[in-house]
Amino acid sequence: MSPLTMMLVAASLALMMSLSAVWMALDQPYLDLPTGATAVSVGQITLTDTDRLSEPDVLGTYPKMTDFFARQVARHRYRNIRQFP
Repeated sequence: MSPLTMMLVAASLALMMSLSAVWMALDQPYLDLPTGATAVSVGQITLTDTDRLSEPDVLGTYPKMTDFFARQVARHRYRNIRQFP
């Protein structure tokens, strides 16, 4: 195999891996909601405004963060139970 062929194969693999990484980053899971709508519950768990935060750092106090983490654990347990009966 010539050096040019090896370089083309390596470049092609690098391009495919880069494109797949971009595709995976852009293809995030989402809810199929109409524009402007927000989810109000997950199963039997009613969501609050803090449940929709991506980072709990903005909550400011430890009791608020503890409550946030407790609700996240409950939400994930519900999802896992529904997913794996």
